[in-house]
Amino acid sequence: MPAAPRIESLESRTLLSVSVIEGPVGSGIITFSEDAAGSDNLSLRRSASTGNLEHNSGATWIDSGVAVTALDFIRVELGSGDDSLVLEQSNGSPLPGVELLFDGGDGNDLLWVQGQAAATEALAIRPDGTFSDRHEVSGLRGAVPLSTIGLERLRYSGVGGDDTVTVEPGAGDDDVSVSGGSERDLVTTASLPAIELEMLATLAIDAGDTRGGDTVRLVTTSLVGADLYQVLGGANDLLVIEGSDADGDQITISDPDEGAGLRATIVHQNSVNGGVIEARGALGRLRVETGGGDDLVAIDVDGNGLIAMPIEIDAGGGADDVLQVSGTPSTPVSDVIYLPGSGADGRLLYYIRIRRCST
Repeated sequence: MPAAPRIESLESRTLLSVSVIEGPVGSGIITFSEDAAGSDNLSLRRSASTGNLEHNSGATWIDSGVAVTALDFIRVELGSGDDSLVLEQSNGSPLPGVELLFDGGDGNDLLWVQGQAAATEALAIRPDGTFSDRHEVSGLRGAVPLSTIGLERLRYSGVGGDDTVTVEPGAGDDDVSVSGGSERDLVTTASLPAIELEMLATLAIDAGDTRGGDTVRLVTTSLVGADLYQVLGGANDLLVIEGSDADGDQITISDPDEGAGLRATIVHQNSVNGGVIEARGALGRLRVETGGGDDLVAIDVDGNGLIAMPIEIDAGGGADDVLQVSGTPSTPVSDVIYLPGSGADGRLLYYIRIRRCST
């Protein structure tokens, strides 16, 4: 008679409002779940001394007794309430090769990923390609992509100022807004949770999916989260650079890489840095909205290629707004013609003389 299968009992521990359930011995599975209705705050990290997974839902870090390298799957289900899950990487990644699913449930739920001091990370945040109610975070050093359900906010805090985050709104038409605040930038889209970002080298918006046309708006008056802002787009996409409505803006647009894209440098009144923005790929159009104040939009082609992308300029309600085109481009120009329209409207065109040669 064959022996009966061995069944391992599950170990359960209660930490304030969160229970920890470890799967069968050797399964590499841990589940964190809500004990009672309410708001829960759970933090995970790698132990500096043992290398085990530690968790904290109160004031004390508790060693799970399971090495992070022995884990395969972590599920976090915090139920109703305004819940938060913090992934702390001060001792290295707590998720090396570990699949994590965070189900925030009802409420205003936050996933907060804190970067690694000794590593440069390049994250990508996108809708899940299979499940419409899920989102994916990939690129964490040493970790497989994370999945989230029912998430309202996602925050990434870089360490060392050398990290990159790319936000991909996915297929379909979307309106993407990037704005700043006192501590971090906020990215909002129709397809993703609100994304809060700080201490980055580069924040990139990848709108290059050809299955839709996206509008990406960068509100430059208070951007603080990154040193460089990149927009990667296709022919159906529009980039809007929004200046200050109260102060004068100085926006310089150039193509330093001759055809690879354009770069816009924004300085607001009193020399407040509004950020450096790069448009890459075959982006369809650029619109500059300077708002109120006396603004200067400078197109600098000195030593660079001509800018092929159509540029629309809305100078707002200032009394002394200036469009300046200067420099000698690498491509010779035979004529520059300004065609005034009705009121303050007009169009500036470049004409390139092409010489045909016969052999």
